[in-house]
Amino acid sequence: MGRGRSGITGVKVARAPEPEETDERTATPGEPEEDERGFKDRDDRDYHELSESDIDAYYEKQKLTDAEKSASEVYTDPEVEDAWANPAADGLHSPSQDLNWAMSQGIPLSEEQETVRDSLLGAMHNTGENITMTRYDHAGFLNTILESLGVVNPDATTMSASDLDSLLRGVRYGENKFVSGSVNDFKTALGDDSRWNRKVFLQRYVKVTYQVDADVKSMMPGVSSKRDWRSGKENKLGELVMAPSAAGNQNYEIVGVKYSGAKAHPKGSRIDESMHLNQIEVVVRVHKQ
Repeated sequence: MGRGRSGITGVKVARAPEPEETDERTATPGEPEEDERGFKDRDDRDYHELSESDIDAYYEKQKLTDAEKSASEVYTDPEVEDAWANPAADGLHSPSQDLNWAMSQGIPLSEEQETVRDSLLGAMHNTGENITMTRYDHAGFLNTILESLGVVNPDATTMSASDLDSLLRGVRYGENKFVSGSVNDFKTALGDDSRWNRKVFLQRYVKVTYQVDADVKSMMPGVSSKRDWRSGKENKLGELVMAPSAAGNQNYEIVGVKYSGAKAHPKGSRIDESMHLNQIEVVVRVHKQ
């Protein structure tokens, strides 16, 4: 769900003239419509997380094909890989990280990567609910946006939340890759005795809280068959994967920046070390692609 090469890439950003209010939903007249998999295109409730039982029911409702399940298996593999026949594969990142990096940079995909990408795209449906999805990233995520706005050599770790809010609120951008995160803030991630525990995500400098509209195209890949090398538990993260933005569509909108109230470490530090940064939370509204 995260990568060393962080930040939005390959997509221009723009400032929205009037950011929309995000604390309440305005109901649209008429009944919501369902797609072919039974997911509605509108939810008049507030943005919310999913419980573990909700996650299980959501996954089953998708009725993924064998090919889609196979692609999900590859995409959710947490282990580093060195088998992609592609220059984007560096042996340091997971298959999903290398796939998304190649997509964002316009690097030709290997045959296997194309198969995974196409199968995931075929599995996309309406999100069906107004879901809160959380992802954690490094300062590079913000620095990339700041650079696109004309800030020279930005370092988000030296800026206050209020300064970042003034600069970033109302900015819109697109993502030409898959964007994934947790629908329950990694509450079902592995424990502290695991190589892939929650702290791997939660201690990064930037907490991105996505407010995902019900009509945004996404899919839930489920649980990887890979088990943690120490605890033997499943790598169950409650993950949701959003489809890439349509060409030229800036459907991500930053609606607020604040301190999350947690501490974080700079990129390159180990878990629980150098926890001196005040974590920044960026709230991003995601509209229909």
